[in-house]
Amino acid sequence: VTLGNRLLQMYVKCGAMEDAAKLFDEMPHRNCFSWNTIIEGYMKSGNKDRSLELFDFMLHKNDFSWNVVISGCAKMGDLNSARMLFNQMPSKDGVAWNSMIHGYARHGYPREALRMFKDSNFDPDGVWRRDAFVLATVTGACTDLKALECGKQIHARIVIDEVEFDSVLGSSLVNLYSKCGHLDNANHVLGLMKEADDFSLSALIT
Repeated sequence: VTLGNRLLQMYVKCGAMEDAAKLFDEMPHRNCFSWNTIIEGYMKSGNKDRSLELFDFMLHKNDFSWNVVISGCAKMGDLNSARMLFNQMPSKDGVAWNSMIHGYARHGYPREALRMFKDSNFDPDGVWRRDAFVLATVTGACTDLKALECGKQIHARIVIDEVEFDSVLGSSLVNLYSKCGHLDNANHVLGLMKEADDFSLSALIT
């Protein structure tokens, strides 16, 4: 199984999905890694339908299996399928929540992104909610909705949880305050950033 999995992984990484599929079909024994590799390969190559078909056939799914299809569908903009899979996932982890939040925000549904983030308050393992990328995504959704008060609450959480201001998170806050006309707050955030990037400065100017 180990040798077969290594070959399968090599084919998938090289984008040789026909060879990967042939090998997968001929494998006398497959484990969770085998299934996850081929499912992820089809998803990354754009063949979502085949990926989901194999996912349905997979008997013993783990968190990685669920995250591959949820993230893949969300990235492709098939948010209905992503949400359906997310709802079916037995134990939702931070990767799954983040995939849905980012998927909604990326494809023009900021209100749904914020709703998902709010719903994640009930996640018992919520340490991922202090992730700078997640917080930047949610802050961007607040900006799209001109939801200043919501953005301020996110900012307060960042301060309370002592989340490090990287350029992405800092820029998202600068953009929020600038777009909502609160330039003093935008300047304050800019001063906290170790290095202001072009996006942060342009957001403040515009």
